[in-house]
Amino acid sequence: MERGGVAVAVEEASAPTAKPGPLACAAASPRPPGAGVRLGWAGSVLLLALGAWSAVAWRGDVMHAWPPSGRVYSALRLAGR
Repeated sequence: MERGGVAVAVEEASAPTAKPGPLACAAASPRPPGAGVRLGWAGSVLLLALGAWSAVAWRGDVMHAWPPSGRVYSALRLAGR
């Protein structure tokens, strides 16, 4: 570019380049789930199974403490046991 007979060098403005963060790196190279993820899933399934078992095992106490639960147990055909 020339101004008033003097050549002036003009540099194009470029966007600043940012270093990719940990999320960008994780998305770029997915890894298979590790032992921690498997252990978390197993713990969640165990807690749900334990909760379901205890709701059936102590259904009499549950129905006595919370009478509307009797409708759920009746629907599941567990109220009479």
